[in-house]
Amino acid sequence: LGGSIMSQQIFDILGIGLREDSYTDLLVNIFANSEEFRKNFLKLLKEEKYDNWEQVVRYSIGGNKPDWILYNRELEKIIVIENKILSKEGLWQTDRYSSPEFKEAARNILGIPDADFSFYLLSLNELNPRSPNFIPISYLDIRNCLPDVSDNSDISILARELKERIDEYYNWEKPKDDDEVFKYLRNVKGWVNIYSTFRIMAESIIEGEKYTKFYGSTQNRQNGYTPLAIW
Repeated sequence: LGGSIMSQQIFDILGIGLREDSYTDLLVNIFANSEEFRKNFLKLLKEEKYDNWEQVVRYSIGGNKPDWILYNRELEKIIVIENKILSKEGLWQTDRYSSPEFKEAARNILGIPDADFSFYLLSLNELNPRSPNFIPISYLDIRNCLPDVSDNSDISILARELKERIDEYYNWEKPKDDDEVFKYLRNVKGWVNIYSTFRIMAESIIEGEKYTKFYGSTQNRQNGYTPLAIW
């Protein structure tokens, strides 16, 4: 992929760099317009047939609005995808989206009475969904599905910028021995925020698979949300 034409990404120029719905909409449009991405993405979701898929975005089903639904009447399949960039799962969100009541409502609304379901939680760091019915996938998986495109159509430019943003996030440099901790933590850009730099720093302190690790945040009335690492 070639670099972006502009030094500042379109996402940031429009003020939507952290807006999850904008990235969902972009993926929906790439899915609709790129056969290569469509095949790669459906392979990621363990699907073997790539034709006749339809999609709805933030469609109200039984009072719930999952970010993205793919469905195929011929295959009698419904795939529910919830997208998270820097936010976490909402209250009982994946439980509600995979409940018997939701599935019954989705079958009725989409007109697939005998549909089978698959559920995926897309996030930067493979969030663990509350519901065991949801399978975590990451934006690194999405990056590997995106085609290499060189034309300057609107969708291609945005797809390239999405790749750049994903690469930037997953390849952010670890702190050097002589880095000032506070300055390193505050050096943020794109999807990389202070929680990201804190996690990278913490990972660099204790590396390897010897420890079970948990990253999150604590809430403090005076200081807001403080990054947290537990080994």
